Amino acid sequence: MLTRFRTLWDNAPPSLSDPSPSPPSRLAPWVQRSADVMMGLVLIGTWLLGGTVLVLIGRDLWHGPWTYAHVLTLLDPLLLLLMLAELLHSLSLALSTHHLPLKPFLALLWLAAVRRLLVVITTATTFPLVTIGPLFVGLLILSAVLVLLPAQSAD
Repeated sequence: MLTRFRTLWDNAPPSLSDPSPSPPSRLAPWVQRSADVMMGLVLIGTWLLGGTVLVLIGRDLWHGPWTYAHVLTLLDPLLLLLMLAELLHSLSLALSTHHLPLKPFLALLWLAAVRRLLVVITTATTFPLVTIGPLFVGLLILSAVLVLLPAQSAD
């Protein structure tokens, strides 16, 4: 009985006798293409947002007052754009090398701390040490880590 089954299996059409690729391996090219398309759409959106923000900053600098608080409020969207660019760079680097580098994420944290510190400084009427102190200390620590981190251990 077992030999008869083997004979039937050996004489089967190629579609049944050859092992077909598993569903995950058939989906892999589609997943890769969709990830590439999504990354392209995110990059296009970031470029459009960046152009819009830079035009608005230029318009506000041209027509607005040149006060310290006004310039600090204009830095907030610019730092947001830098954070988005660093995040996209880190993601593309991680997707291409299959390795999460440390230094770009620390730089992203540094930009976020600077942005938060600027927002607190421009919006606060009083400067409580409880809010600004930890931000400033965290910024100093992140700066020291970024400077002292060796290049070979940054990845």
